[in-house]
Amino acid sequence: MKLRELNKRLISWQKWLLLRSCILCGSAIESNTEICPACEKTFKPIDAACSICGSPAKNSKECGRCQKDPPMFSQTIAIFEYSGAIKTLIHRMKYHQDNFALHTAANLFVHKLQQHKCFAIPNLIIPVPIHTTRLVHRGFNQSAEITKVVANELQCPQTPHMITKTKHTSSQQSLPLGKRKSNVRGAFSTTMRLDGQSIAILDDVMTSGETLRELSRVAIKAGARKVVCWVIARA
Repeated sequence: MKLRELNKRLISWQKWLLLRSCILCGSAIESNTEICPACEKTFKPIDAACSICGSPAKNSKECGRCQKDPPMFSQTIAIFEYSGAIKTLIHRMKYHQDNFALHTAANLFVHKLQQHKCFAIPNLIIPVPIHTTRLVHRGFNQSAEITKVVANELQCPQTPHMITKTKHTSSQQSLPLGKRKSNVRGAFSTTMRLDGQSIAILDDVMTSGETLRELSRVAIKAGARKVVCWVIARA
């Protein structure tokens, strides 16, 4: 075999070995990403949202709810709308314990977070806690696992046990909006002080925001100076 032909074959084999598969649809991709361009196109970045709760809007003014009933947190950074491939990615990590999907989502979140105009590194990052009953059933807390990746990338302290969930509650998704506030009221507690600290509470998805409202209330009561919410997706 001639040297030129051998080189061509080696290059061809090298390209084949370097091919990757999209973790969402399985199609081949040649870049060093985990998501193919077709799936990535279904991501819907939130460009305009309420400046406090992060709900998608036509502008960045405070929404009616935040004006009427402002939460204890002062800001929400929500990167994507909860739809398309980002929804699939979150479902994979949350309900199927897909560690690769979790790291992909976490790294994507960090990259987009650092580009956000309101981004600032807090003193502490706290994941949304889950009750031990749910932790045993699910096997892991996806918010805590995401927080580990984010805190490591940002070189920011993370405190997974600073606030704990002491009351086992129904899943927020299973309840009508009107009952979600009472469902989480008094569900979280902390025995540690957060005096003067700037806190970021991190979760994968924000829907009604009642869980984050209650967590921020607990953090402020414990002395936190400022609380912001970071979420991958906003429903």
